[in-house]
Amino acid sequence: ELAITQQLDGDYDCDGDGVQDCGKWDYRMGMCQNQAVCGHLYKFPDATLDRSCRCRKCPSFPGTAFGDAMLKNPEQAGAPFNAMSWGLFKNWADHMDTCAPWVMPRDDTALQNLLAYSRGKGYKVRIS
Repeated sequence: ELAITQQLDGDYDCDGDGVQDCGKWDYRMGMCQNQAVCGHLYKFPDATLDRSCRCRKCPSFPGTAFGDAMLKNPEQAGAPFNAMSWGLFKNWADHMDTCAPWVMPRDDTALQNLLAYSRGKGYKVRIS
């Protein structure tokens, strides 16, 4: 039973703080709540849509945008641009998930600074 509980905790507690981040379906919107970290990931024998809302798991690749703390949490990491993290990139219909950090600049200056930071690191930027 302990192994099952640990597996479920990893599916629904994305940051390991003991608080369930996922596991809730937004029936009005037709998607998982907390889209920044949760996605619809069915595993047998999920009986409800709530149970299929699991943490989006991505590996961290040091030296790449995927592992860059400035992009994962700009406000806490003291990033040289004024932006907020929007989780991981996914299309609006939630049909495609990636592990690319999604950052939302707060104004034009923040966008310029974010682009300069990304260019300096050699990151590829996709505007959405």
